[in-house]
Amino acid sequence: MLKRVLTCLAAIVLLFEGVYAQVDLSGDIALIREEKLDEAEQKLKGYLGQKPKNADEIYYYLGLIKYQQENYDEARKLFDLGIGVKSRSQLCMAGKGRMFIKDGKLADAYPLLQAADLANAKEKNSEVYIAIAEAYLEGGPAEIGEAKKILYGMRDSDPENPIPYIYLGTYYKKQGVPELALEELEKAIQKAPTYVPAYVFLAELKYDEGMLSKQPEPFNAGFRYAQKALDLNANYAPAYRIRGELYLLLKEFVKAKEDYRKYVSLTQNDLKARIRYASFLFLSEEYAEALNELQAIEKDTVTNVMYRLKGMSLNKLGRTQEARAALDTYFTKQPETYTIALDYEVYGDILRNQGDFDKADEYYQKAILKNTDRASIFEEIAVKYNAAAKEAEAAAKAADKSRIAALKQAQAHVDAYNQYVRDKNNDAALAELPKRDEQIALADQFKAEKEKQEGIAAGIYANESHYRRKALDVAEPVSMKHYTDLAFSQYRSKQYEAANKTYIEASALKADYAVPYQYRFQCAYYMEQADTTSNSWFAKPVAEDVLKVWGSADPSTLDAKVVRPLVLTALEVMANYALDADGDGQNFDCAASLQWIAKIDAIDPAYARIKNIKDYCSEQNR
Repeated sequence: MLKRVLTCLAAIVLLFEGVYAQVDLSGDIALIREEKLDEAEQKLKGYLGQKPKNADEIYYYLGLIKYQQENYDEARKLFDLGIGVKSRSQLCMAGKGRMFIKDGKLADAYPLLQAADLANAKEKNSEVYIAIAEAYLEGGPAEIGEAKKILYGMRDSDPENPIPYIYLGTYYKKQGVPELALEELEKAIQKAPTYVPAYVFLAELKYDEGMLSKQPEPFNAGFRYAQKALDLNANYAPAYRIRGELYLLLKEFVKAKEDYRKYVSLTQNDLKARIRYASFLFLSEEYAEALNELQAIEKDTVTNVMYRLKGMSLNKLGRTQEARAALDTYFTKQPETYTIALDYEVYGDILRNQGDFDKADEYYQKAILKNTDRASIFEEIAVKYNAAAKEAEAAAKAADKSRIAALKQAQAHVDAYNQYVRDKNNDAALAELPKRDEQIALADQFKAEKEKQEGIAAGIYANESHYRRKALDVAEPVSMKHYTDLAFSQYRSKQYEAANKTYIEASALKADYAVPYQYRFQCAYYMEQADTTSNSWFAKPVAEDVLKVWGSADPSTLDAKVVRPLVLTALEVMANYALDADGDGQNFDCAASLQWIAKIDAIDPAYARIKNIKDYCSEQNR
C-alpha cells in the first residue's frame, strides 16, 4: 500500500515538473541573432503549450521578434503578456520600457528599466542587461548614457564575454565615434576570435564609414570582415546580408543578388529577410521585381513596412494612384512615432506629381521635422525642375533652328523658281512653288513647337521658383545663391515683378554685386512692356540703386566689362526720365537731361544710345 502511495506521489511530482519545467532558450536566442526570426518564433510558441516556468522569457523573445519586424503593437502586447505571467519579469519590464522609449514616454520607461536593473543585481543575467541596454540605446543622449553604464558594468563583471563589447560598439556608433566602436569590436575579437557576430558588426561599421567617406578602403575592410565571418561559419545568414549590401553599394548587382538570395535561403524564407530582399531589389532599381516579391509575401502576411515599400515601388513605376493608396494605408496603420522622413518625402513627391503642391509641401515639412538633414528637399526638387526646364528650352531652340532651316529651304525654292522663270523654264518653275509651300508649312509647325516648348519651360520655371522660395525659407544660413537662383527662376517664368523684389533682397546681402541690377533692368523692360495703363518708369528705381552704389566712384576704377556698362545704363535711364518725367512725350526738359548726359560723357563720350537726346536737345538750344 505504501509503495502504491509513493508511486502515485512520484507520478504527480513528475507531472508537476513536466508542466512547469524551465526551457533552455539559448538556441532560440542564437536563432534570433542569426536573423532566423520565423524559425525562432515557431519554436518559442511551441514551448508555451508546455506551461514552462520561464514563460515570461518566452513572451519577451517573441516580443523582441515582433519588435525587429517593426510590428510594435504586437511586441507591446507580448511584453504585457510576459508581465501578466510574472509581474516582476526583468526581461519583459525591459521590453516594455523599450517600447515607452520608442514612443518618447521617458517618464514611463525609466521606472521599468530601473526596476529590471535592480532585480537583476543579484542574478547578473547578461540577457537582462542586454535587454535594458538595447532599450536605453533607443533614446536620446541621456538614455544612451544610461546604456553605457549598464554595458560597462556588464563588461567589468564578465570581461571575457564578447557581447558587452559588441553593444559598446553600438553605443559609440550612436555617439558618432566610429573609431571607438571599432576599438570595442576588436576587443570582442581578442576575447573570442571565433565569435562570428563581432565580424559581421565590424563589416556593418565599415559599411557606415564608407557611406560617409565615399572612399573604397572602408568597403574593402567590410568585405574582409564579412568574409572572415563566413570562413568561420559558412551558414551565418547576416554575413551574406551585409556582404550583399556592400556589393549593392559598389553596383555589383549580380553578386549582391546572389548573397541576398543566400541570406533568404539560410533564414528559411524568414519574413523579415524576404522584406529585406524586397528592399534590396528596390534599392537596386528593380522596382517591378520588388513589387512581385512583396505581392508574394502578401499571400502569407502584410506588415506596415510592406505597405511603405509597396507604395515606394509603385511610385517608381509611375503608378502614382496605387502608390498613394498603399501609403495612405501605411499612414493609417503606422503610428506617427514610428514613421521616417522618407515616408513623408515620397508621399510629398506623389502629391506634387499629381499637382497638389500645397498638400505636398505639408508632407515635405513633416519629412524635415523627422530629419533636419532633409532640409535640402526643396533645393533638390528645384534643381530637378531647373534641369527639366532647360531640356524644354533646348527643345525650343532645336525647333527654332529647324524653323530657320525650313525657311531657308523655302527661300531656296523661291530662288529656284525665279531662276527658272528667267530661263523660260516655266514647267520646272511651277514645281518649285509647292515645295516652297511645304517648307513654309513645316516652318510654321516648328514655330508652334518652339512656342509650346517655351510655354512648358516657363511653367516648369514657375514650379522651380515655388521650391526655390521654400528652400530659401528653410536655409541656414541664407546665401546670395539662394536669392539669385530664386530670382532667376522667377525671371524665366515671366514673374518679373516677383523677380525684381527678390533681386532687391539679394542686393541687401551684397550691394556691390552687379548681377541683380542687370536682371532688374531686364525685369523693368518687360514690366514697362506689359504696363498699358500708366506711364510708370520701372527702370528708374533700378537706376537710382545702381548710382547709390557706384555713382560717385572714379570712372577709371569701374570694372569695364560689367559695372561700367551698368552705370552707363543707369545714367541713360535717368537722362531719359529727366527729359520726359511725365512720360507724355510733350514737356521735354533738356536742361535736366543734359546734366545726366554730362556724366555719361565723362565716362564714355562715344556712348551711342543717348545720341538722339543729345541731337534733340542741341537743336532745341540753337
